[in-house]
Amino acid sequence: MYPYKIVVLLLAVFKLNCICLGDVVTAESVWKEHNRYRKMNDMPKLSLSKKLCKDCEDYAKHLATLNVPDQYLFEDIPDDDEDDFMDPVPKAKFKDHTDYILSDEKNIHYTENICEFKSQSCVSNWYSYGSGAYESEEPGEKESKKSLVDKYTALIWRSSKEMGVGIAPKNPAAKNGRKIMVVRYSPPGNVRGKYKENVPAPEVYDDTTVESTTTSKACGKKSYMFAVLLSFQTLTHWFP
Repeated sequence: MYPYKIVVLLLAVFKLNCICLGDVVTAESVWKEHNRYRKMNDMPKLSLSKKLCKDCEDYAKHLATLNVPDQYLFEDIPDDDEDDFMDPVPKAKFKDHTDYILSDEKNIHYTENICEFKSQSCVSNWYSYGSGAYESEEPGEKESKKSLVDKYTALIWRSSKEMGVGIAPKNPAAKNGRKIMVVRYSPPGNVRGKYKENVPAPEVYDDTTVESTTTSKACGKKSYMFAVLLSFQTLTHWFP
């Protein structure tokens, strides 16, 4: 009977740790996250292009060679800022990742979104901060606000049909370090004079139903220690 209980306990602890660790960010998970937001806004699904993915990955690897200074990460925004995630402009200390050079700035062949992250996809932040900035006429840090708006409208653009995702380590020698993510959309969005027919009319969005590929901030070292202590306490109870 004891071995059975041990197996059940270990499986429970493993499950808890998996929940805390969250899903690994992949091209497929980023693609699915895009389509969940698009579905919320009655936009057609995007297909995932192998060619675009390969091109995105190549460009992400190229960007990693440019020694771009570390960007302030969305996932590092303090927990007390979470209730304000729909503010039209991010906190003054936050600057969007505008240091990365777009490979096609004129959107001739595709629209491109770039970000830096460690464990959490940037997609939910592009959507929440970008839509908030798009809906507001309040002043903000001009370059950062425009960048976030452009990322949101590219993500949601109705006429785009396919996308690609490429992820590369910023420093391949650093274990679990920062990563660069490049996303491309085709046909390109953010076309002047076409916003009304391709972007939802401004309104307040409820994204509480959208599953994210990001790691839950409710989990972490405390949850892991809780799992370990729970395991130890249970085992000592069964084996005094």
